Amino acid sequence: MDNEKLKGLLAYISENISSWNEQKYIPRDGWLTFGKQGVIGVSMDREQGIKAFSELIAGFCRFKNVGLISSFSVNEIALTLLARFNSPQAAAAKAEVLEGRKNISMCITEEGAGSDVSAIAAEAAAVDNGFVLSGKKTMISNGPIADYFIVAVKTNKEVAAWRGISLFLIKKDDPGLKVSPALLKAGAHLMPLGEIEFENLKLTEERLLGKRNRGFEHLMSVLIFERTVISIMSTAMSEDALDSVMGYLSEREVFGKKLRDYQNTKMVMADLFSRARIMRVFVNNIMDDFDSGIMDKTDVIIGKIMASELLKDIIDALYRLYGARGYLASHWIANYYNDVRWINAGGGSNELLKDVLGNNIVHGGS
Repeated sequence: MDNEKLKGLLAYISENISSWNEQKYIPRDGWLTFGKQGVIGVSMDREQGIKAFSELIAGFCRFKNVGLISSFSVNEIALTLLARFNSPQAAAAKAEVLEGRKNISMCITEEGAGSDVSAIAAEAAAVDNGFVLSGKKTMISNGPIADYFIVAVKTNKEVAAWRGISLFLIKKDDPGLKVSPALLKAGAHLMPLGEIEFENLKLTEERLLGKRNRGFEHLMSVLIFERTVISIMSTAMSEDALDSVMGYLSEREVFGKKLRDYQNTKMVMADLFSRARIMRVFVNNIMDDFDSGIMDKTDVIIGKIMASELLKDIIDALYRLYGARGYLASHWIANYYNDVRWINAGGGSNELLKDVLGNNIVHGGS
């Protein structure tokens, strides 16, 4: 993306991120600035491609703020799902989100339905000229600041889940919708997490996104994108973390010897750097596939698992290298230690994805 535009945007964030951290969310002015700079929806720009999104995230890494990266990214993911639909309602919402005037969240998870989308219990009953929705959604990224919600519910309980789930567009001010305050969580505070509850919420047929009972395939498609985004985020943060520790290794002395000169330090850094280099090549290949429109689902799963676990391993290792000072709440590595944990669960937990991947391998599929 344009270097001058990126430089100006990063300068704006630098001036405001302290106040954002105090509020624990990105305020409307921030989103409006993102919209004016044309970075919302950049991953969908055919000319720039997803690599422009990757460059943007790499720029965000300088702030050592996982919540900033996460909040922007989950808005991008939900917007990408919305953009699949051409109804007037979807088009109007898309325009507002692109301009930064509104935010949008995906609502899939329930108390009994996390990675297992087929266990969704929220439902929509068909009535004259529309639907009546009832249910509750939890763990909604950006939920407390969202103006639009894409909600997955069952519209046919008599068939397998993949044949009976539909997607609806709900507005924050729809009668019958309750939006919870932000839930308390361990980290990534600039990405607020919330819940919504809807009881006898009446929607017109125009709020149905796509065809009735066909929502599952749209969810599976956006999950591929979400996992790609998580690979990009994780790899960028891994590279930035490794770059950031180098100065400390050169300055810190232990028993009259630079920390960088200890064999253990060299062994640790050699391992982490090698894994990060391999991960970068792999993620670049995934992005090339994305821009060409040919995605290998297996590669996407591998990328999400390996990139997110590499990030966690890097943060764990650097946390130990920083010693006691890394335990201070004011130190970026201490914040990262908590902040990156959510990434392993995003887009489907790594444990579930390993089971899917392993099943494909042992049964001869890919």
